[in-house]
Amino acid sequence: MSSKTKETKKTKRRKETKINKGFSHIRGKDNSMIKLLVVDDDKNLCRPIKKFFQRKKYSVETVHSGKKALECIEKTRPHLVFLDIGLPDISGLKVLEKIKEIDKTIKVIMITAYDSMDKIKQARKLGISEYINKPFSINYLQKEGVAKVQRQLFEELRREHRKELEIRKLFQQYVPHYVVKEIIEKRNNMLQGAQKNVTVLICDIRDSSQLTKKFPPEEVVEILNDYFTTMVKPIYANKGIVDKFLGDGIMGLFGAPVSDKNNAKHAVNAARAMIKKLKRFNNKNKKRYGELVVGIAINTGDVVAGNIGCDQKIEYTVIGDAVNIAAKIESCCKPHPNSILLSSSTYSRVKKDVKAEKLGKIIPRRKNIDIYKLK
Repeated sequence: MSSKTKETKKTKRRKETKINKGFSHIRGKDNSMIKLLVVDDDKNLCRPIKKFFQRKKYSVETVHSGKKALECIEKTRPHLVFLDIGLPDISGLKVLEKIKEIDKTIKVIMITAYDSMDKIKQARKLGISEYINKPFSINYLQKEGVAKVQRQLFEELRREHRKELEIRKLFQQYVPHYVVKEIIEKRNNMLQGAQKNVTVLICDIRDSSQLTKKFPPEEVVEILNDYFTTMVKPIYANKGIVDKFLGDGIMGLFGAPVSDKNNAKHAVNAARAMIKKLKRFNNKNKKRYGELVVGIAINTGDVVAGNIGCDQKIEYTVIGDAVNIAAKIESCCKPHPNSILLSSSTYSRVKKDVKAEKLGKIIPRRKNIDIYKLK
């Protein structure tokens, strides 16, 4: 045997190993986890196909009409369907269309006695993985049909893995690990545009311009980085994410991208922990640059959440009046150093658990919103 032939066989074995690994998520030590469905009105054709794949330890069912096929697919969700075009009750192409409506991940190999390019093109457009013309040998069916579908599945797994890595890369710098995990596990378009009820927390340093006057730029950056590192921890610890840094401010979100019915409570707990962290931070660093004073504003409301940006820069964020109100409340914090101010929408959700002083309608041009100061 030539060295070239040996190399070809080795390459082929490596490819087969990859394909089998790629298919391993739906099978155990044998093929019994892989469910096949054969749909053909010719029972004489169905029997040998069924026996052949059962010998190879696949789980196989056969049906002889389009209606029965759709009932079976709804019930058992096979991984692969061998589908005849010429069925007695419903066109195989119509069955194919319905299969893709039920579950786009189901692979379909179209078996046809027609040699019509129009029908083949139509089947391709509807999402078949492969088509095989009658007559055929069962070995050919396995080689040209099942093997090709396995390769497709392997490629899909690679794409899914790549997508997961991209999501992790996008979020891991500003989202707690459990949020990333839930996004990946749920796979339900959580990052696309959606309306969500969230609680927005904005924490800002009062008179931060004094820092830039007292210290050189490199020291200002060092101070802010130490401060941010300290202050974001309570946000993460209370099921929030850091949406963005606003110069010397922090905007935290509770309830997005993962919904949280207790988002207001978690935001308040985070804010209280931030004030405690700030006291320790100031005690540690006041000899270096004095004490930092902050104001924290919290508001709850509906927003539009999603990945927003352009090709060069994109970020997950929220937009809406709930964010604007939080910013306006934060601007009212100056007379209340190191305090937490809540909007009435947030206070109504946490009033059983907190004590607060009502400050009244102190937001300019927002006469319908009462503000509360946590005690």
